[in-house]
Amino acid sequence: MNKPALLLINLGTPDSPSYFDVFRYLRQFLMDSRVIDIPVLLRFILVTLIICPFRSFRTSKLYKKLWKISNGVSPLLKNTSELTNKLNQQQEKYDVYYAMRYQKPSIQNALNLIKKTNPSELIVFPLFPHYASATSGSIFEEVTKILSKDWVIPSFRFISQYYDHSSFINAWVD
Repeated sequence: MNKPALLLINLGTPDSPSYFDVFRYLRQFLMDSRVIDIPVLLRFILVTLIICPFRSFRTSKLYKKLWKISNGVSPLLKNTSELTNKLNQQQEKYDVYYAMRYQKPSIQNALNLIKKTNPSELIVFPLFPHYASATSGSIFEEVTKILSKDWVIPSFRFISQYYDHSSFINAWVD
């Protein structure tokens, strides 16, 4: 029997700190109805015509500083990738993958890779200890939307929160 797949999902990061990549990232993020809960037409106007054109410039400057400190890559992407690699090296019970809710690597691409291995189970693990609609809820919605298009839906579990789990608390104490 194949191993279970553990899919770690983080929020996301632009492809680069350039204005246009930051604009694309912010637009995808802020157009999510779980992030800004207003009617779609108002959200479109607010995000596309007001927030993103102005915020992307200032935000791209901050991303450039962060990426410079992290040797030219997104710190969030680098850390999530390193966590995934360490988990794959230090345990053999799960095949561990990662994705970002917004931008790359996408949840769709990660699920495509996972499906090729035919795992015994899929465990979706958002990297947020507490549940919030804008984070874990959005991830759940996206994963189920993608999986619902398949004829065969794998057995899967969704870890919605773990802020009070003893292993999580002990890890912080250690």
